[in-house]
Amino acid sequence: MILTVTGHRSEKLGGYVLPNPVSNAVMLKLSDSLKALKPEAVLVGMALGVDQWAARICYEQGIPFDAIIAFEGYEMTWPERSQSEYRSLMRLARKKYMLSPGPYRPSLLHFRNHWMVDASNAVLAVWNGEQDSGTYACIEYAHSVQKPVYKVDIPERIWRMAKDDREFQIERKRQKEEKMIQEELDRVRRNAAFAQALEPKVQLPKPKPKPVEAGVVYRRFIDVGEEEP
Repeated sequence: MILTVTGHRSEKLGGYVLPNPVSNAVMLKLSDSLKALKPEAVLVGMALGVDQWAARICYEQGIPFDAIIAFEGYEMTWPERSQSEYRSLMRLARKKYMLSPGPYRPSLLHFRNHWMVDASNAVLAVWNGEQDSGTYACIEYAHSVQKPVYKVDIPERIWRMAKDDREFQIERKRQKEEKMIQEELDRVRRNAAFAQALEPKVQLPKPKPKPVEAGVVYRRFIDVGEEEP
């Protein structure tokens, strides 16, 4: 059996700092599933998260895996550490398929998933139940072409833990962005005040008193409008 693996990226599985409780649980269940299914080979899309974990597990279990790359330069926006792991796994792959020269378009990722499902006999999915994801779209496509889908049995408490962690990371990112914006505003205000303090103080000349013509007597009026005697 040729098996396609699909699943979420690290941000939905405890974050990018490994190891963590969610990633450990998912890797363990993924390893058990691969042992149970005993595929002849596995197709992986090489994304961060489940794809790369599956590739590493396949290598450790002696299962050949093929790297199916959506487009050239797929990994170039990742941190260096992630790129290094990607290159390491690519060297371990039995075969490599580059499906598009790029550049990135969302449709290329869906095309990759369809290609993998069409080229395999079944799909193994790590799916948290959310329908707004590429993993769900891949599962739906497999159903549409009548390919069996096996779901990795992840306990509900692990998914809750992953959701809580993701919400925490989103809130932390929001607060960090707000802090950066506030710091930038404060910097602009300080610079403006400093520039104003350095401006030279211009002393305006005092107005000269108007000359009084000789022989002219000016009278002032009291509040009731009558002339003073």
